[in-house]
Amino acid sequence: MNQFNRLYEISDDPGDSAEELDYWHNLIDEHAAAAFLGLSVRTLQGFRQRGNSPVFIKISARCVRYRRIDLRAWSDGLQRHSTSACTVSI
Repeated sequence: MNQFNRLYEISDDPGDSAEELDYWHNLIDEHAAAAFLGLSVRTLQGFRQRGNSPVFIKISARCVRYRRIDLRAWSDGLQRHSTSACTVSI
């Protein structure tokens, strides 16, 4: 089982420290999420508006949060081996 999948499970493995799990699962604001992805906040907001953003949690009309594990999964899903591979319109 790879490390990414292990983060979804709680186990007795000493490699899954509470700090590591907290890092990947704690909620972060859109500024931190954009920095994590190397994007601007406006770009991330545009992705949300078009419906092709990473999974997010909408706490209220003005409060959106992300988990790093979801950001990582989203960005991993965008990986391509060549420019002629199936493209995603972002």
